[in-house]
Amino acid sequence: QNLFSLRSLNLSYNSLEKIGPSTFGTLHTLLEMDLSHNGLKDITRGALAKTTGLRFLTMTHNKLEKIFQIPISLNHLNLAHNEISEIPEKTWPTMNSLLTLDLSFNKIRNNLQRGSFAGLLTMQRLNLENNEISEIPRDGISDLGTIQYLQLKNNNIT
Repeated sequence: QNLFSLRSLNLSYNSLEKIGPSTFGTLHTLLEMDLSHNGLKDITRGALAKTTGLRFLTMTHNKLEKIFQIPISLNHLNLAHNEISEIPEKTWPTMNSLLTLDLSFNKIRNNLQRGSFAGLLTMQRLNLENNEISEIPRDGISDLGTIQYLQLKNNNIT
């Protein structure tokens, strides 16, 4: 509550399973947070709403099955090594700041559709390697007009 100047928070290698709406309180100055290697299964809607300055969020090696509501201030989001299987249409709010998104080593299958990446207006790097994707429909990535690096290695693309 009184961490007015906190810039970086590393809670990796703990036993967190859920992030609730009051877990982090108001951390406006927080720039980076690492929640990797926990047992995270659920991020309650709005749980990160008051981390309005957050730029880097790393949540690798958890048990997340779906993408949660993320702060629109993020520049870099790493959700590698989770259990995410789909990216539903309208998952992302309109984001003018997200540059890199790592969804590698998840369980994403052939359900990329038009709108899966809608709202990611400035996306430059997208990592989807080591998933279970066998085809990429044109509509599935059509929203990524600013993409520069797209990683798809070690999928089942034919």
